[in-house]
Amino acid sequence: MEGVPPFAPDVLAGAVYIVRNPLDVAVSYARHSGVSLDGAIATMEHNNYTPARFGELLPYLQGGWSQNVASWTMRPHPRIHVMRHEDMIADPLAAFAGLTRFLEIDVAAERLERAIANSDIAGLRRQEQEEGFIERPHKDVPFFGPGLVGAGRESLSTEQIARICTRHRAQMARFGYLPEP
Repeated sequence: MEGVPPFAPDVLAGAVYIVRNPLDVAVSYARHSGVSLDGAIATMEHNNYTPARFGELLPYLQGGWSQNVASWTMRPHPRIHVMRHEDMIADPLAAFAGLTRFLEIDVAAERLERAIANSDIAGLRRQEQEEGFIERPHKDVPFFGPGLVGAGRESLSTEQIARICTRHRAQMARFGYLPEP
């Protein structure tokens, strides 16, 4: 991953990269993968991690959390738009207006507001329950979780938080994710 562009610029028009606080990622990843919190944290520390194949998905290099974030964000690229999950929750209109500008799509504010309202996490969970979702990893675990900001601080132990902050300090600092002392 180091020194290799995260996508082939000559093949793709661009990419949208969403970064999320690794404290919250650990909780979501554990639920999604059916592993313990410590197991999720260990996976997030594993540079060059390649997830097991799932269904029709091809194998891909995911890397550890910091490795993945750095590979997409360390060298700004005009065809990579970086969004923070937390900003999408706190101010979805501003976050998605930025995305539409990146995509060079002229969208009226009321239409963007309607699109945001129609794609909230509760609606996605309802759609998954009614229609299924191809990327759902386990029959008994929905793909779409609560998507809460701050779940990591509530669910992780002091030691687990310290472990994540120690391992991912540089990238967490870049995105404003380090907890207050």
